[in-house]
Order: sequence, then C-alpha cells, then structure tokens
Amino acid sequence: MSIKSDKYLKGIEMAPYDLLREGAIMLAVVFVAIILLASLFSSPQYPPVTSKQMGYAQPLATMQMVASVLIDQCETETYGPPYNDNGAPQEIFGIAPAKWFGVTIPIDAKEAFVLQPLEAVATMNPDIKLALAEYRNASHEQQLAWATNYNNMISKAKYEDRKIVGLKEGDYGPVPQLVYGMLLLSRSGLLEAAQNMTEWSPYLFNFTNSLLFIQNSGLNTVATTLDMQGTEMGISHETGPWPGAWWLWPYAGFYQIPPMLTSNNGDIQVGSIMIVIFLLLLFLPFIPILNKIPYWIPLYKLFWRDWYKNQRKKDLHDEPTE
Repeated sequence: MSIKSDKYLKGIEMAPYDLLREGAIMLAVVFVAIILLASLFSSPQYPPVTSKQMGYAQPLATMQMVASVLIDQCETETYGPPYNDNGAPQEIFGIAPAKWFGVTIPIDAKEAFVLQPLEAVATMNPDIKLALAEYRNASHEQQLAWATNYNNMISKAKYEDRKIVGLKEGDYGPVPQLVYGMLLLSRSGLLEAAQNMTEWSPYLFNFTNSLLFIQNSGLNTVATTLDMQGTEMGISHETGPWPGAWWLWPYAGFYQIPPMLTSNNGDIQVGSIMIVIFLLLLFLPFIPILNKIPYWIPLYKLFWRDWYKNQRKKDLHDEPTE
C-alpha cells in the first residue's frame, strides 16, 4: 500500500482475504443454483415475437389488432400522455406526473399503425390503393361504422386447424381489404419498417410505432398461449434457454401483489415503491432504528468469521491468570 494509506490504516488490525477463492465458491454456488432452478422452472423455447411471426402463427390476432386500431379502441389510442389526450394518465395519491409533461410523443394510432404503412405499398397493390381512397373519402362516422361492424364480426371468429373460422359478410366497406392488406404486409416482414419510417432517414433507430402496435394485443395473445401473462409470472419469466432479466425481479415481483396486480395505476405504484426502497437503502446509515439493524442481525460476524475466531483466541491468550 502507499505511504498515505499506511498512515491512514495505522493501528487497524488487518486480516488476509482470498478474493479468488471466495469468487470461485460463489461462482460454483450460482452455477448449481441456475441449473437446479432452470430444470424446475424453465421457460418454453419460443422465437422472438415479430409482426411477421404473428402474421403466420396468429393471423386472426393480427387482423383483430388492426380492427381495434380502426375503431379507435387500441391501447395506445386510449392510453393518454405521452401519446395523446384520450385517456387518463396513471396517478398515485392524486399525482399524475405524465400530466406535467403532456403529449411528448404524439401518435395517431390509426395513421401511424395502419393507414400510412398501407400507403407505402398502395402504389404496388391497386386493390389496397382503391380501398384506401374509399376509406379516406368517407366521413369519420362512416369509417367508424364500417370498422365497428367488422370488429364485432371478427372478434367472434376463431382460428382452428390453421384456418380462420367465422368470417361473415356484412356492411364493412373497404375495411376487410385494409385488414387483409395489413396481414399481407405483416407476413412479408416489412410491416415494422413501414410503421417506423415516419420520416426519411438512412438509419432507423426509433421503433416506437411497431412496438406499440404489436403490444396492443398481439403480445398478449402469444403470452396467453404460453401461460406467461404479466399476472402469472411477470417480466422476469422470459422465453429461451438463457436467464431472463433477473435483475428486474424485485421490480416485477410487485406486479404480482394486489393492488398493483389489477390496478390501472400499477406502473406508477410499483415505480414509487422501488424509489422508496432505493432511498431507504441509500440513506439507511442515517435513518434512526433502521441503522441499528446490522447490530441486531450481525451478518458481518459471519463474513469475517476467521477474524473473530482469531480475535477470541487472542483474547483468551491475553487474559490474566491468577
């Protein structure tokens, strides 16, 4: 050590510590724990959920997502800030931080998720071009009536034996062509790019639109088939052979506890709890009563057991004899 550190530590008894040995032991313990836990609670092997994968594996869910967007009932459209003013932002004790900043990422779900992506391919598909023209030239009331009729029909349809069962004729206007066009665009693997290209750029870094679109109901559909909804296992239960976001487990764990489990304000409630826990840990040495916990639960004596063992021997050796 340096002269300065020697002077600073003068009079303080030092103890040897084998860092490599302790690290090797912990590595072995963690390795065994991972193998045991993975064998008991392993997640199914499932490919990443993309619009292309959804288009082939869950075509009905893809069409239902599009229909919900066209009737202005998708989750993004009714979420509120930062996307729009259509919904009530989450709040806790009457405080809604989202209101402080307002709409910072304005999104017209119908345009961003459906109509603009279809515009990108309309020049190559005359049927979609005609359907878009008919839809845009209609009044908002007519658009909503068409989409509502179609949504009511397709919400009752089922996907069985790789076929969509229950599709019926009705007064849907050009909506079926728009929905089917989105399904084809999804299966082509180009839907994400069409949704995210809000402005020309040689590089694409903003995936907000495509992620919000597939999150509206697509991810929930896949999660339901895998028994992996948020109310069942939370964010820490991920697919694949590798450990998930285990460092988020304390955060995700609160989502499994009422009232956060079913509350519309669950996100801000869990976030507030984590902030309080972080502040408690940060200022623990200065909080009365709580700063006495290490003395009441002397784990430090376990970590430094070799030093205390030698110290007891030294004390016994130094005791005066009669």
